[in-house]
Amino acid sequence: MGRVFTCRTAVTLATFSANWLVNLRIVSESAEPDLPTDPGRRLESCTLRGVCTTNGGALDRLQYVALMIACLVLTLPLEFLFGARVWRQPKRLVRSVLPVALFFLAWDMWATNRGDWGFNPKYTLGWTLPGGMVVEEILFFIAIPICSLLSLEAVRNMLAGTTPLQQWVRAR
Repeated sequence: MGRVFTCRTAVTLATFSANWLVNLRIVSESAEPDLPTDPGRRLESCTLRGVCTTNGGALDRLQYVALMIACLVLTLPLEFLFGARVWRQPKRLVRSVLPVALFFLAWDMWATNRGDWGFNPKYTLGWTLPGGMVVEEILFFIAIPICSLLSLEAVRNMLAGTTPLQQWVRAR
């Protein structure tokens, strides 16, 4: 029981932290700052560092999805090199991710409807679900906990010295 609680707590905290950071970026980019601009060009977005763009391309709409896919792809080697065994246990994965995803989706929908934050349509596909939720946000609440679980299990295996990579090095 302690291991499940610790694992779920870690996933919940990681999901909350990542959600806060992503939403901070999206909301900050949706506001137009008071910066001198050429009157013929409309300022599209600015980041917290003051990097501004004026014309967004078609690839901008894929940024959120691309970020989630990149997170999954970059943590996938943890499954094989460090023996995370997250993808190999689909029932356990669903039992760990689903409750967290449902809780945070409800919370996110509530906060979005209250106006606490929103989603810049420039960086989303434009598919809005009931409650004002964008499709990318659902992908977020699935991808980030999976990446967190992969990282957590890989670290546990590294500390225990049982990763396939460690076993391979010892055998040489």
